[in-house]
Amino acid sequence: MGQIEKMRVEKLTTGYRSHGETIVVTKDINAVLNGGELTCLLGPNGSGKSTLMRTMAGFLKSIGGKVMIEGKELGEMENGEMAKKVSVVLTSRVEAPNITVREVVELGRSPYTGFFGKINKEDAEAAANAMEMVGIADLAGRRVSTLSDGERQKVMIAKALAQETPIILLDEPTAFLDYPSKVGIMMLLKRLAHESGKAVFLSTHDLEIALQIADSLWLMDKHKVMLTGRCAELSADGSVGRYFDNNDVIYDKDSRSFRVRNPE
Repeated sequence: MGQIEKMRVEKLTTGYRSHGETIVVTKDINAVLNGGELTCLLGPNGSGKSTLMRTMAGFLKSIGGKVMIEGKELGEMENGEMAKKVSVVLTSRVEAPNITVREVVELGRSPYTGFFGKINKEDAEAAANAMEMVGIADLAGRRVSTLSDGERQKVMIAKALAQETPIILLDEPTAFLDYPSKVGIMMLLKRLAHESGKAVFLSTHDLEIALQIADSLWLMDKHKVMLTGRCAELSADGSVGRYFDNNDVIYDKDSRSFRVRNPE
């Protein structure tokens, strides 16, 4: 089965407009997100990862170029249509002391519930299926305030799944987690991408984990230049290590995977 393109950015320039001034963050980015793949965006602080993510999500207007979603330009889409195409999980922690897991996940159905937000049988089933896929069905009645950070992140992923979009964007979803939880969330996202056919795209600082788990990489260096490709394609010639000026990034030919020399 061939790869199915879900999102494409063409000559995309990101940044901000403030008081009549245009501040450019990244320039002329060309890349593709395919369905059924976990794609990781890697790069140092200040390289423009969050600005790129927010532009792709429609939260920021591009300075130039295009974001194409299943063949249609983002700028031509109404908010309601966009909400049925792209779901977003942001870095900020969930602070909702009196709301249950089920209620949070059901919020993902808001693009379908109309003005009053009434949950029908179909919406409840979609939320239940999302919790089952993520493995938190047993937490449905728990208050979010009683959950661990890892459990809360799974709740937000389930909410994004309940939204039933072909694309899920996550801005540093493992930022608050310990190492085992980081690996668990990344493996979960890869499984969900493979099983659902969705394009799952996340930004992260966890270089080692991303190199081991992701299907494809978008690499942004300190000069804000983008390099993209499948992990296997960026492997044998040492592209990743050179891109990050990091001699500790090694490609293991036997396991056909990246590893970091002497990780802490």
